[in-house]
Amino acid sequence: MVRIVHNGLFLTRPHTGMGQYATNLLTALPKAMPGAKHIVAVPEPVDVTIPGMTIRVIRPSWQSIQHGVALNHWESHDVPRVADGLGANIYHMPHPTPPVEGTFTSVMAVHDMIPWQFSQYRKGLRSKVKLKRILSGIQSADKITTVSKSAAADIATVAHIPKNRISVTYDGVGPEYRKRPSSRVIAAAKKKYQLRRPYVMYIGGFDYRKNVRRLIQAFAESGLGDSHDLVITGSVTPPTSSLHDDFNRLDHHLKKAGTVKQTKLPGFIPEADKPALLAGADAFVYPSLAEGFGLPILEALGVGTSVAASDIPPTKELFGRAVNLFNPENVTEIAKTIRQTVQHPSAVKKRQGQKLAKHYSWDATAKRTAAVFRQLGKK
Repeated sequence: MVRIVHNGLFLTRPHTGMGQYATNLLTALPKAMPGAKHIVAVPEPVDVTIPGMTIRVIRPSWQSIQHGVALNHWESHDVPRVADGLGANIYHMPHPTPPVEGTFTSVMAVHDMIPWQFSQYRKGLRSKVKLKRILSGIQSADKITTVSKSAAADIATVAHIPKNRISVTYDGVGPEYRKRPSSRVIAAAKKKYQLRRPYVMYIGGFDYRKNVRRLIQAFAESGLGDSHDLVITGSVTPPTSSLHDDFNRLDHHLKKAGTVKQTKLPGFIPEADKPALLAGADAFVYPSLAEGFGLPILEALGVGTSVAASDIPPTKELFGRAVNLFNPENVTEIAKTIRQTVQHPSAVKKRQGQKLAKHYSWDATAKRTAAVFRQLGKK
């Protein structure tokens, strides 16, 4: 029997992108690999039960120092030591971590190389030291899984990893994003968030590469403010840094663009409300400068919403025929594409988008990941 220990750190942060990835993948894995013994290590109790997975609390051995440092040591030493003690064949990290050592085979999911491609993510000594250690962890992993061919190419180039050590397993969406909610459900969501006018929507974070500042400028330039609102969801947990200037200076950007009244900021949106809000939008806009996958695009496509998105490698690779593409550094082009997407929705693109959502499921991601585990388990 293959025994796999999974790093479950992000089960303690379920509302983050990494948390959603870990939760959905670990939930689907037992069905994809029923003959294996799955153990999920977490640093503290979590309010989640995963059938087929044994969740085990392993307290950080470094308790009296800064929390982030303690968790770093937990990932690099505490969990690998326990995995070795349990006789694990495979130690699986659903996110990049510092280097680990053990008798097991290590498998690490790397979603992108953005922190090493954009200098804005490496400001300050602490960030540089942390990212240097994580890069070392990526390079020392026995196997890398990732979410697109574009991301795989970046990993090979930036981390200098042979391509045969990288497997593409893709991201996925759940069944709630593979059908359009009823008009009654959509209407209820609009009422809950007081969205009385037609709207263009953005979900996806506020760090530098998310490009929210240009989205605001482009919406103003599009002229859609006369008939539509711009809905920007989400928030940033303090303390923030210069990396989140788009969030820190959100009021400034809106005032400068003259779209304060036409912009709705509902804050954090629970997962249960997202499909209906996305389905209620006349367009979903994703102006990111860089991605590994771009999961919000797939979520919007899955519920039948027209999408305007950045012309970057993963978007073209994964969704190219289903979305309207723009240069994310050209505000005028973004504005033109948003306007085109709202005013001339394509039924063909919508159908293609909904087919993609059925193709990229968490069950499919789990099957591809399980195939990697089985191959390594035979060695």
